[in-house]
Amino acid sequence: MVDRGCGTMTKQYYRDSKAVFYVTFLSEDGSDTPVVTNPTIKIQHIDKDGLLVVDISSASLTQVGTSNQYYYQWDVPQTADIATYHAIYNANIDGNDVEDDEEFQIQNDPGDAGGIS
Repeated sequence: MVDRGCGTMTKQYYRDSKAVFYVTFLSEDGSDTPVVTNPTIKIQHIDKDGLLVVDISSASLTQVGTSNQYYYQWDVPQTADIATYHAIYNANIDGNDVEDDEEFQIQNDPGDAGGIS
């Protein structure tokens, strides 16, 4: 079970910024003391030509202390496509492989006079 604690709003990040993704892994019964192994994140999007672009194929998540919370920090490239992206979380929780994803958007920085590409 995965809890991202972000509600239903789509996160937005800007080009040339830091995007930080947090995830909390829970046991199937909802308890917060699961055995988590190999937690990873994959980031991908569909470009303007309709092609799947894998931005990060598989990166390890960093554990917050000894908790069941993990994070990943992505330096969003200045050249990132303006698009809707997916962060796909994978882990083995209590011996079961799990996957969950969340949607987020990359936008131009409001202070950037450049156009959308």
